[in-house]
Amino acid sequence: MFVDDVVVYMKRKAPLIGVNKWSAIDSSVKDAIVADVIAKWDLEDTYSTKGKILTIARERYRGWRSTLHSTYKAYSTDAQRRANKPEDVTPEEWDYIINYFGTDLKFQELSRKNTENCQKQKARHIAGSKSYSQISYEKRDEETGKEPTILQLWQITHTRNGSWSNEESQTVYDNARSQIREKEGEIGGPISSEEQNNIFQNS
Repeated sequence: MFVDDVVVYMKRKAPLIGVNKWSAIDSSVKDAIVADVIAKWDLEDTYSTKGKILTIARERYRGWRSTLHSTYKAYSTDAQRRANKPEDVTPEEWDYIINYFGTDLKFQELSRKNTENCQKQKARHIAGSKSYSQISYEKRDEETGKEPTILQLWQITHTRNGSWSNEESQTVYDNARSQIREKEGEIGGPISSEEQNNIFQNS
């Protein structure tokens, strides 16, 4: 699977030691990830292809670090954490991650805020650990390569078997759809994906 291969090459090359986020990773490393994926899948080396690969790699790198943090929090002592090292990191990487999560004040404050934000969020998605960009890519039209609109993606990630995950999720969808239809009625035709995104973000 394409996404799986991107993740494999990302984990092989993207460092955990010495960096705390995707944007801090050197561009040469990102270029190497792109080159490996292009070679594996025999893809045309275009700006669009590179962007798609890097988007997936970025989201999954963030997810990887988030999973490592969850593992860190699952144990109360560093000894327990070291005894339960995740399989996809080396002992040296895990030691660094343990020290980073335990001593970096900026990270601890960000983690606290993220926890608060998650508790406040009412609209619940059902996509598990997959990022929106990954789901969007997987749901693209196989012939045209066109990905779902923001409204379609919201419906995909917040419904199961035709039922919404909760009322808040459906309300967000209904409000945005109503505003998009109103705008399309004003101009007498469909609006661009960018305009849909703007309406959705502000609805």
